[in-house]
Order: sequence, then structure tokens, then C-alpha cells
Amino acid sequence: MKKLLTVLLAAFTLNSGAAVVQDFKGDPPTYTFNLGGLAGVGVVDSRAGFALLGTAAAKIINKGFAGDINNQVFLEAAFGPLFVAGVTAFQYGFHLRWDFVKDEDWTFYGVGGLGGVITGSAYSPIPAGPTKASSMFYPRFAVGAMWGLFPMANLRFELSHELIALGVVFLL
Repeated sequence: MKKLLTVLLAAFTLNSGAAVVQDFKGDPPTYTFNLGGLAGVGVVDSRAGFALLGTAAAKIINKGFAGDINNQVFLEAAFGPLFVAGVTAFQYGFHLRWDFVKDEDWTFYGVGGLGGVITGSAYSPIPAGPTKASSMFYPRFAVGAMWGLFPMANLRFELSHELIALGVVFLL
């Protein structure tokens, strides 16, 4: 009985290892453009509000910087309103998105680039303080995941210092 359990455990371990080795392997996806949207919590001046961003991305590197795994690099832009403190600001980002394709269902990514917020003259950085128009510019770093909801659409989640959002991305 002990030998049988040892053989079964060894077979299970080898089989599990074979499945893990196949993750992040394979040919790159064929799509070259993405269009999508994100909605969630945006932050400006340590104040949170509702953010709604449109995104557009173009693949610039089909086989990314890590040669052994399935990865691509996209140039992405995001822009949209941020409703905070009764005022509408505009949040934007221009960055590289580095996708790591685990399998046909999951893609994980990292973002690095530039972002910012533009506020109108009705915005006050201090509650009940003076109002003024302003613009903020900062480095933008984020992590995220995309889940293959349909063949040409993914559910997307992103987390950064200025945004926690959920959305959809269409693969073109």
C-alpha cells in the first residue's frame, strides 16, 4: 500500500509539473489593437471619486523582452472624467503595457509611463478651501489582469496609486 501511494504521488507531481511548465508558453495572440473602458475609484489630491476611462492600445512588440515566455508590449493611452468633490476633473495616462499571457483565459500585465489629472477652476484641493484650476503630472505604474470573458473581449482589473478599476477590453 505504501508503494502504491508513493507511485500515485509521484505520478500526480509529475503531471502537475507538466501542466505548470505549459503556462506562459505558446504563440502570441493575433490581435494588434485594444479598445476598452475602465470604471472605478480614482484619486486626486488624496480625495477619491468615481473614474470613467476609455483606453486604446496598439501592440508595438509581438515577442516581448522575456524570450522564454509568451509576452507582448502595447503602447496604451487612457483618458476620461473623474468625478470628485462635486467637480469633474480629467484623468489621463500614456504608458507601456507589458502583457504576460498565461493561457487563453488569463493575461497578467504591468504598466509604466506617465499620467496626470487636469482640474477646472471650480475644484478646491482642500475641502471648503479656495478654488483653482490645476494640472498634476506623475509617473504611472500599475498592475492588472485580464480574464477571457469571450473570444474577442476580456474583463479587465487594474490597480495603481491613482486608480482601482474594473472594465472590459475588446481585442481587435
